[in-house]
Amino acid sequence: MLFLIVSGFACIYQFNKYTVTIIFCFLTAASIFVRIQYLQYKFQQDNNFLEKPLIVRGTIEQLQHNTQDRAVTTILVQTDTILSKDVGTLDRPKTISIQIPYKRSQKLELGQLVVFHNICLEQPPPTINIQDNPYFLYLIKEGIWASAYISSEKFFIISCNKAHWYQQVLQYLSHHFNAATGHLYNPLFLGKKEKDSLSLHIQHQSLYWGIAHHMARSGIHLVTLVGLCIAIFHYLQLRSRFRFGLYALLITGYALITISSISFIRSMIMIIIQMFSKLNGFQYSGIHAFALTTLIVVQHNPFHVLFLDFQLSFGITAVIIWLFYVKWAKTVAFPIPSFIRC
Repeated sequence: MLFLIVSGFACIYQFNKYTVTIIFCFLTAASIFVRIQYLQYKFQQDNNFLEKPLIVRGTIEQLQHNTQDRAVTTILVQTDTILSKDVGTLDRPKTISIQIPYKRSQKLELGQLVVFHNICLEQPPPTINIQDNPYFLYLIKEGIWASAYISSEKFFIISCNKAHWYQQVLQYLSHHFNAATGHLYNPLFLGKKEKDSLSLHIQHQSLYWGIAHHMARSGIHLVTLVGLCIAIFHYLQLRSRFRFGLYALLITGYALITISSISFIRSMIMIIIQMFSKLNGFQYSGIHAFALTTLIVVQHNPFHVLFLDFQLSFGITAVIIWLFYVKWAKTVAFPIPSFIRC
């Protein structure tokens, strides 16, 4: 069905390009509007379970420790069951954020199935204009349904549940380094940031040496990794299809074991588009790849546009691509110095 729709648009485009462009822009705007309404509805759905004593069972997806400000650990839990005596049982999966005192979180690991007792989940109060509440928008953007802080409530760990393979790789890479190496490796390669005295010391050192930007994992790290793989596999003289398949597997595996960011996602999608173009013999265009990447990201979650990380990442990339095409389209000539003329 999708093939027929695309073929129909392609045929119409040959006869009336402006009409197809207008229709495409209208459909894109309509789909983005529908996506915004759906995300808001999904966030406000099942709000009758909030601010009530609950029993929550779910799997730990992320762990982030902070021993500087309040000595707490923030965990992201993908729930499978939420039970309330007043409302009933909620079986729809939800992503919640829970803060636990750091001393009580030492036994928690990724992939564990945890049960929380007597926990009250909360959301920021809704406003007439949602742009007046940035935290409300942030939770929708991150897909977090509610949050809670527990101090005296009890939770139990079901140890029989095994972590996913990529979570096991993440744990292995995080725990088999010494303290200094781990605090360098986690933010640089895995995008995992923790707040303690050693990490702050490393941040201050990176600021002193002017390499603070390199310590924040971004799209340039993925480009560097793919470039190294291309240089290595080039000398192995592998077939192009097999080589590009290896690149795709490496990028997908690396994306699974890391904590994604908007710049990382942008770089990954553009690299995949470039590989697909080369694999099928298409002419790659940076402008078209960037426009398609922007449409994919905005269509998936339009709330990214309201935050600074999206604006800086996509804005700077657009400027770089534009400057490249301006320089590529012009021939710059310099006068020959007098000592060369003779």
